[in-house]
Amino acid sequence: MDDHTYRREPGSRVGVLIVGLLLGAVIMTAVWVGVAGNPLSDANEVVFREIEVGGVSEERDSICWSDDPDRRDARQQCAILALDPKQNVPAPGDFVLIGVTALRPTRGDQRMQVVYVEPVDEPVDGFSDAPSE
Repeated sequence: MDDHTYRREPGSRVGVLIVGLLLGAVIMTAVWVGVAGNPLSDANEVVFREIEVGGVSEERDSICWSDDPDRRDARQQCAILALDPKQNVPAPGDFVLIGVTALRPTRGDQRMQVVYVEPVDEPVDGFSDAPSE
């Protein structure tokens, strides 16, 4: 009778370990994106634009502006002011450069936040990508 003993090759345990680590990393990344959202999405970017302030809330914690201030029926946008408490809040009618980002909590609706405000001397029509100096 032939007695054959089969042995594992030395590299097989290392291969299983590498495959397990790769699968674990893929699963943890999927869980992370599912719970916290995509960290590479555009929702986390700050967009700079010049606006004419249409209104400020009584509590001075939100600001509103119009997409087209020359039209009465233009859509009005509002955002939460998330500024340093020492920074001055603009008044209605002021032209300012704002940095806006989307706040997407895990539960609830998406809200816009203004995280940067800089007064503008001369208003320029259109969108601005960066603060002007």
